[in-house]
Amino acid sequence: MCQGSYSSASISDSSCAACCANEGGHMDPTIDQNVSVEQEASAAFVQSYFDAFAAHDLPRCVDAYTDDATLHFVAGVYSGKSAIEEWHRERFAAELQILRIDSISSNHDSVTVDLVVASKRLQFFRIANLAGRGVLRLDGSKIKEARFSPRFCDPFEGW
Repeated sequence: MCQGSYSSASISDSSCAACCANEGGHMDPTIDQNVSVEQEASAAFVQSYFDAFAAHDLPRCVDAYTDDATLHFVAGVYSGKSAIEEWHRERFAAELQILRIDSISSNHDSVTVDLVVASKRLQFFRIANLAGRGVLRLDGSKIKEARFSPRFCDPFEGW
């Protein structure tokens, strides 16, 4: 099992046991090997966004979005760069940390990221960390729409 803080290099274990049992997994994402150059570039762009997020680089995070982008997070919707900037400020204030990225996959203009996060707000609810999924729809080299939600495992999967 990997320990330490978020980094961005190459290999991962994205099994259900990794998110359910908080075991396995690596700090580094797996980027699908059978992807086009365009899909690989999209996945790399999203990886750089998460690098900026981990560094709390607000200008770089906000610049990753189009002017009319929409971000969906749990029960809230944030539209436009100023709202998305405020969302980032709130996450940074809550000390949201990306503990690990399990996988990044790309399909046309959409990139899906499976990750594990922790924050002061989650700790308040006695949740040490939470597996999540981000689906980011790109418009060229910018994020047009982002949807972040918890990722749950089916305990009966494989029975």
